[in-house]
Amino acid sequence: MIRQLASSSLFLMLIAGCGPRNPDAPASVTGHVNYKNAPVPAGYVTFHFTGNKGSLTAPLKADGSYQIYDLPVGEATVTVETESFNPKKKTMDYTGGKGAEDYAKRVAAEKPMKETPVQYVQIPAKYAEAGTSPLRATIVAGKQVKDFELTD
Repeated sequence: MIRQLASSSLFLMLIAGCGPRNPDAPASVTGHVNYKNAPVPAGYVTFHFTGNKGSLTAPLKADGSYQIYDLPVGEATVTVETESFNPKKKTMDYTGGKGAEDYAKRVAAEKPMKETPVQYVQIPAKYAEAGTSPLRATIVAGKQVKDFELTD
């Protein structure tokens, strides 16, 4: 009896989790982001919706492609951000504080992971903010392709 209840509960939990993550978000979008006729190989594309619909972000792949699911339908402002991949961007320096020497020893002892080098592409700053980005998209229910060509 307990076994049947446990398996019934598990079955109901699995069925409940099989539906869409957001019932008000029936759209999925794939596409490419290019700048000066070349792919933007690293960064993030974000769809910003008005009202209480919020925003959703997807990473750009090396070929400039992205995919994003569970978008609500409606008008969106689109932003593209690449500065987080800028190798010259200043980062916080945590050296000199308590434990910095121990941390440096632990990092030095770790095996370095093989990382695929990411090519940073600087794009005009206007694309990074929803208030200044000229990119717009109309999202409809279902699968769709939205490509963006960035210009100076």
